[in-house]
Amino acid sequence: MSPERGPVRLTEADRDAVLVLAHLEGMSPAARHDLAWREGSASACVRAIVGGRGRASARDRAVASAIDPGPVRSALRRAGGRMAVPGGEEYPSPLLDLTDPPVCLFLRGRRLTPWPAAVAMVGARSCTPYGREVAEWLARELAELGLAIVSGAALGIDAAAHRGALAAGGLTVAVLGSGIDVPHPRTNRGLIDRVAGTGLVLSEYPPGVEARPHRFPARNRLVAGLARGVIVVEGAPGSGSLITVEFAGDLGREVMAGGSPAIHFALVNGSPAVLAVIEDRVVGAGVVLGDDGDAHREQYGRSRAIACRPCRPPSPCRSSTTAPGGTWRRRCRPCSPI
Repeated sequence: MSPERGPVRLTEADRDAVLVLAHLEGMSPAARHDLAWREGSASACVRAIVGGRGRASARDRAVASAIDPGPVRSALRRAGGRMAVPGGEEYPSPLLDLTDPPVCLFLRGRRLTPWPAAVAMVGARSCTPYGREVAEWLARELAELGLAIVSGAALGIDAAAHRGALAAGGLTVAVLGSGIDVPHPRTNRGLIDRVAGTGLVLSEYPPGVEARPHRFPARNRLVAGLARGVIVVEGAPGSGSLITVEFAGDLGREVMAGGSPAIHFALVNGSPAVLAVIEDRVVGAGVVLGDDGDAHREQYGRSRAIACRPCRPPSPCRSSTTAPGGTWRRRCRPCSPI
């Protein structure tokens, strides 16, 4: 079934197959979705990869043959986690905007259905004390407005953003470039545990997967995809923060800069003007609070009253077709039986 028609229900064999597909890093997520579409199910997709069909490398074929889903399920249970697939109830709908959404997500923490209005905050790991203060203040204030704060749990600005949201009693989401049971950096283990306690920790990588440099750009696309706007604080040229900005631009997300004189004025004087601008941009980017704003803020964070204008309705899919198991949106890449 499509996301609009209700949650996708997979057989146990297909759920095991999705766990196998999540380990294949040689094939892009888009290639795995396309193959599953052609083959008709996640199980058939894995069989095709093992049999040498599709665009799988020899390494991916070997991994698909070797992975036993049983230990992966056990590791996920030990981590207190669960799995979400495209079209499923817990799979964040904003990720459907990506051309290569994850074949599945591994989640630890609060169930967020529907996905909340969110803003991402990224920046330098080796940030200045001022940058850290700006990030924590902005995150705290925006969380009090009822916005979820998305970041990557890294040192510096990411950690400050998570701490600010937690200090406000608001919602924050940590996106990892490792398995949900492998905190990275390890010095942020306590912070990641706190995020999982009241918010959500997620990853597209299975339990036990270690952080590696090539996994962080992939992680950054999820940070950009999960939010309706991205705030950069002290992002350096060539840094992961600017990779996130590139993804945000491709997705049509708003990009904003923290650390400007206006932010400094607001920080010192408690001015709500900067927050109003950010809120207006996030709402204008497609987050509808409207008549349900109070309910949203009650569910996802403490808030003072804010006025939100309605945005235009989402554009309809340009085409749809029927696939095994239901109708899937071909324009959005997770239009596959996974």
